[in-house]
Formats: sequence, structure tokens, C-alpha cells
Amino acid sequence: MLTTLVLLADSPPLFRTREDGKSWLADLRETFTRAAYLGASNGDRPEFYEIFEAAMSRVGEMECRHIRADATAEDLEFMKSADLVLLAGGDVELGLEAFAKSGLDKAIEEAFARKALLIGVSAGAVQLGVVTDLEEDADPGSVPDLTSAAFGGDRLEGEKADEKGNNRASSTRVRSAPPAAKNEDESDEDVGAKAATKSGATKNGAMKEDAADASSTNLAVIDRGIIEESGTIDVTALSAENGRSAESEPLFPGAPDLPGEGAHEDPKKNSRGFRFVPFQIDVHREPSWTVLRQRVAARGLGARGIGIPTGGVALVHRDGSLEPRGSTLTELVRSSMGVVESVLLGE
Repeated sequence: MLTTLVLLADSPPLFRTREDGKSWLADLRETFTRAAYLGASNGDRPEFYEIFEAAMSRVGEMECRHIRADATAEDLEFMKSADLVLLAGGDVELGLEAFAKSGLDKAIEEAFARKALLIGVSAGAVQLGVVTDLEEDADPGSVPDLTSAAFGGDRLEGEKADEKGNNRASSTRVRSAPPAAKNEDESDEDVGAKAATKSGATKNGAMKEDAADASSTNLAVIDRGIIEESGTIDVTALSAENGRSAESEPLFPGAPDLPGEGAHEDPKKNSRGFRFVPFQIDVHREPSWTVLRQRVAARGLGARGIGIPTGGVALVHRDGSLEPRGSTLTELVRSSMGVVESVLLGE
């Protein structure tokens, strides 16, 4: 099953490895030859690119390039043959504006169309989905919340991207790194933190890239699991087409009907982002998902949102399936009854 998108709440999962010390990302393709790092959302801070290089060395030998916000003709040419493209965390709007201005938005769409692996980290994950704002006259508080858990909490305030690291660096080649030495009680994320410290970045800043900001796993639940009052989970697979060109409809043509529903949201309506998946994405705001809940409620019937918790991973496959990898994801759907919460479980 071909994995098209990897959606991450933060950077530590990039450093997770199999028993042989190789990155789990190596399982997603036979080989990677060129990897592009797009740092526009964080102001192209060089220390975060160094972390990317360290993570890619666990995947295998490949040519890596830091594609900056003011992409050159050489950068755009590199993008044409990149088989791995990572959208870094930072400021969602700053990144989208930079992509549109430089032509990187078209390059990203073309990479997706030719089945390159796209990885979104934090704000980068948000950009790959449906990006919306709350309508000024929307009243999401009037929509009933059907989840059993109380929700609340404040929206995390985003850290504005830092304006530094403007000197352009050429592409570099990373070699396959040997298994990292670690203590018995040390996790793969701790190894990643060491790489961040070595690069000169703070652990918190490097691992999330913004303050706002083994082989395949068997799933207990895949796609949609609606928690009923009895506590059982009803699973319905998403219908999907097997391909998408840069000009065609999104990867998912639409979510299945909820019981008693026939409405599907149009992902293109009043939205931005690449919309490679037909739902809004939010990261590390668990457990309440307050902002995501409000945005889903405000968009109307059929609107969907996926919450990826800290350290969480969501894989999107070419057949349209959504796979939680090693963590629980939260799905919010706007129905006529209110906002329905679903739990997607991964083992």
C-alpha cells in the first residue's frame, strides 16, 4: 500500500527507528534519492534544517537540499526530482504565502501528483489539509458537542517565525548513519534531542520547530470509528479514487454518510491549504481540540477535522485510507446532531 502523506504533530517521530537502527520511513519506499526541506514557515532557520539532515541520515544515503522561501530556479528544478518533500513547522500563513509567491505551491502539487512522499511537521501538516478561519459571524458555541469528555482550554499562541539564517546553502548529501548509541532507558526521541542539541537548537524549539506549532502496524481501528454510548466502535471505510493529478479533485472524493446524513463538505469552499486530504488538521492541542472543534462546527454539515497529538503520526495512503501509527488520533465531524468525536486507534 503506497503511503502518500506523513502528518506529524512534531519532529521526534522522524528519529524513530526499527530494530536494525534504520528509520521507519525507509519502509515507505524502496529507496530515496533526493529529499527537499521547505523551511519557509519557520523563516528558514538553519538549525532546523540540520535536524532534518540528521533524521534523513537514518533513512539512507541521499541528496538533501534546503529549499528556501525565495526559491531559485535551481531549487525548483531540484523539486522536480525530489522523492521526499518535508514541509517544516512554524507559521501556517507565512509558509502558504511564501509558497504561492515563489511557485513552490505548484512544485509541491506536482510532487504529490508523481507520488513523492510528502511529510508535514506541525504547521506543515496543517498546510497539507484544508486551512480555514472561523467566520466572524459564526457561533460555534451554539452547536452541541456530543463527546463524553468535557472540552476547554486556550488556543496555543504561535511563535512568529524568526528572521534569520538568510544565507543560502547548497544541497548536501547525507550518508546512511550507523545505529545511534543510546542507553537502555533512552528513547529514539532522546536520540533526536541529542541531534538538536548538537545542531545548536534548544530541545523544545528544535523538536516542535514552533511553539504553536518495524514495518507496517496492525490497526485496531482504521478510518472512521464513532464512539457510541455503549462504547463500541463502528468502522466505515472511506471511499476513494486511486489517483490524483495536480489539477484534479483531492485524494479523498468525500467522507461516507453519517447515519441520517447526506451532506458532504466541499473542501474547496472558503478554504486554503493544499487540500490533499478533505479535512482540517490540528496538532498538539490535545485533549480538548478546542480550536479544531470550533472550526469544524463553523464550516457546517460534513466538515471534518483530524487532531494529531504530541508525538502523533498519521499516514495517508494512496487508496484513501488514514492510518494512525503508534498513537490515537481524534476525528471531529459536524453532523445535524452536533460535533461528533471519533477515536482512531493505532497499535
